[in-house]
Amino acid sequence: MTRPALIPLCVLAALLAGCGAPASTDVTLTRPPVFRKGGAAPFTLQLHRGGAPASGYAVSAQFSMARMDHGQQAVTLKEAAPGTYTGEVALPMGGEWDVTVNATQNRDTLERTLTLRVNDGG
Repeated sequence: MTRPALIPLCVLAALLAGCGAPASTDVTLTRPPVFRKGGAAPFTLQLHRGGAPASGYAVSAQFSMARMDHGQQAVTLKEAAPGTYTGEVALPMGGEWDVTVNATQNRDTLERTLTLRVNDGG
């Protein structure tokens, strides 16, 4: 086989190898937490892998204030429905927060950081 004929075969092999790549996982905060003086507030997030709900993951979230040091609040979430995970967090104040979501299932791990505005919830 000549070299020019190998080029299309290499391109085809690369494309086929990409077909087996893992599907992307999306994290969406569907119910953000609010600040409640002296109490915890519920929040909900959804995981989707390849467009379908990602079920069966061990999910945790770590909250840290974006522009101030108020420490970190770690929360373990529970799966309420396929791909829907809930938890509660007691934040010391409203404002801009970074939340790092970690999800694991067998050898599949994911980490995403979202920035959100936490409003006063009373």
